[in-house]
Amino acid sequence: MRIALVSTPFLPVPPPAYGGTELVVGDLAVALRARGHEVVVYATGDSCLPGIEIRHYFVNSQWPPDPAVDAMHGAFCMRDILRDPRGFDAVHIHDIGTVSLARHLDFRDAVSLGVFAPLGDGSLDLRGTLGALRAEGYSGWLIVEQDVRLGVSPIAAPLRDAMRSRAYLTEVLAA
Repeated sequence: MRIALVSTPFLPVPPPAYGGTELVVGDLAVALRARGHEVVVYATGDSCLPGIEIRHYFVNSQWPPDPAVDAMHGAFCMRDILRDPRGFDAVHIHDIGTVSLARHLDFRDAVSLGVFAPLGDGSLDLRGTLGALRAEGYSGWLIVEQDVRLGVSPIAAPLRDAMRSRAYLTEVLAA
């Protein structure tokens, strides 16, 4: 899989000391790469993840946090992700500035770009993921979300989608 991870513009990935979000993004990038995935991290130019592509708008960390800086970072990340000629199989956003921009996509455009998809229709191989977790002896929580912007699209049907998702998860978990 080709995966984009979006960190904040406030600290490098991984952080030199403090930086919970940046530490999680760094650890996740390294773990995904070790499992054979192609990972692109959106962070600051002073980030260092050997063997992992880092894309940045800001050359250096932008401390202290500033909403305007976060908005610029988010705009760069979304624009770059959407324009990437190879595309991404998954985009994992860990930055509020980028999340707020992603939420402004028109629902139909977001669906066509693969941002939103009903459970079972997206690119996540949930059966394979659960099988791999079980093989590793993992017995903790796994959170799977289906995002739909209510009221934006006539194709959004929350109750229908929730019932369909529940049936899909019940089937997958029983396997």
